Amino acid sequence: MDMPDNQEKPRIQRNPDGTFLKGVSANPAGRTKRKTLAERLHESLDRGDGPLNWDTLVAIVLTMVSNKDKDMIKELWHYTDGMPVQKQVLAGDEDAPLTINIDSVLNKVYGNNKPSSTKQLPNSSA
Repeated sequence: MDMPDNQEKPRIQRNPDGTFLKGVSANPAGRTKRKTLAERLHESLDRGDGPLNWDTLVAIVLTMVSNKDKDMIKELWHYTDGMPVQKQVLAGDEDAPLTINIDSVLNKVYGNNKPSSTKQLPNSSA
């Protein structure tokens, strides 16, 4: 919809460097809300009015698995059981134990009333 000739589009106020003022947005309504592909697929499968429904989809997947489609087997496995949890270990050297210092974060959260933040983790031999 075009604006009448006698009305000017409101100007967005900006800082001298051209950036937006704090709290000002060029698009206050936000991004247009659209359905994701997954949402559309689920709706179509739920309705069952297209060429594919849930039962057909399951039959296709199971046929691919029974035909030893390795990618489908892997996907099915990951979606049913989930990926294995990856273990990560943080450790320092024997001569230099791991030290965690989070002063900058604590300063932002607590200001000058921050608790002590430097802790030395004991070396553990597993």
